[in-house]
Amino acid sequence: MITIGFDRPYVIGNVAGVRDYSDVLSTFVYRIGMESGQYTLATVVGLFQAVVGLIFVLGANYASKKLTDESIM
Repeated sequence: MITIGFDRPYVIGNVAGVRDYSDVLSTFVYRIGMESGQYTLATVVGLFQAVVGLIFVLGANYASKKLTDESIM
């Protein structure tokens, strides 16, 4: 839900006038980590994205169990 593919925004972001508007978390993590060398910040942002995704999945599982008595666990 919060993840978008890396390839499309990266290709679109190669144009200088579009880069400010096409930046998503995946390209931000790449740009900060690989191009700027700030590996700690890139790791924190990537970890944050993973934790939020996990919270969404667990929340949807909880809601599904309460509403339909079916869940993945």
